[in-house]
Amino acid sequence: MNWKEKKKLKQEKNQNLEEEQRQEGLAAVIPSSNIGFKLLQQMGYKPGNALGKHGQGATEPINVDLKRNRTGLGRDEVVKEEKSQKSKQIILARERKRKKVDELRVGFQERRRGTWQSRKLVSDYRKACTALLQLEEQAAGTVTESARPVNKKTVEVQDAGKGVDKVKTEDAEAVEEDEEEEEEITEEMLHDQLTKLRGLYHYCLYCGFQYDSEEALIADCPGLEDEVH
Repeated sequence: MNWKEKKKLKQEKNQNLEEEQRQEGLAAVIPSSNIGFKLLQQMGYKPGNALGKHGQGATEPINVDLKRNRTGLGRDEVVKEEKSQKSKQIILARERKRKKVDELRVGFQERRRGTWQSRKLVSDYRKACTALLQLEEQAAGTVTESARPVNKKTVEVQDAGKGVDKVKTEDAEAVEEDEEEEEEITEEMLHDQLTKLRGLYHYCLYCGFQYDSEEALIADCPGLEDEVH
């Protein structure tokens, strides 16, 4: 061991020895030969009773609180309070950081949700326009391959149970994220297309069916919104 470790070990040994001697001294009863004890007895003190004329004083000796460091009196309490305040500040800083992270996460999720909803709006609008164009051509009897959209595929199925035609449109390719729109698609524009499909041709884009009548559409279709399908 180097001299620092030897010094530290010696100090600990001396402190332990002093502590043992102190505890032995505090545990020992004051003998009757003690001068201070004799003075107390002369003033009417009886062993086991409290001090004071009316017995309102202490019954046990004052506890010994040994101070081993070199800080001034009362400094330990100040240091303890400073540590407590520092711990509170750290907790508050962590809480603020957590709230900030939560706000950023919520904002990111809302932006992603808005982007997804915008893309879905554009996709549904295109599907509605394609379905409306095809139904108009079927009604006029002038369906041509050139009139079909480039990135769409149409499948017509006869439903024998309900007696309705099913027109299902599917994307042949995914729309690229950086594709620029010629015009801004709004929910009102999509709603107008869906209303035309339902009102003129009794066709629901989300059901994928062309019903025989408006009554059948109302009875069998859950509604105009995609969420209810």
